[in-house]
Amino acid sequence: MTQSAVSQQISSLERLFKSLLIERSKKKFRLTREGQVLYDYSKQVIATYDALHSKLQEIKDIISGTFASPPFTARLARLAAPT
Repeated sequence: MTQSAVSQQISSLERLFKSLLIERSKKKFRLTREGQVLYDYSKQVIATYDALHSKLQEIKDIISGTFASPPFTARLARLAAPT
């Protein structure tokens, strides 16, 4: 991502939240208090998204996976058999 694109994204966020997120000076910058809060919450959102993605993949793998347990299968067949 180019420096220009990053600057545009930051400006967009500043307009959205109506807050200055970065204190700019020559060749340096520092997060403002609001910028730090946004950064901290963003890390939590990303971690939550990653956990959700992993959990959904785990469920998908369980549903689409193969389960072979002869003793279990035999018991299930006995339960399902007509008496």
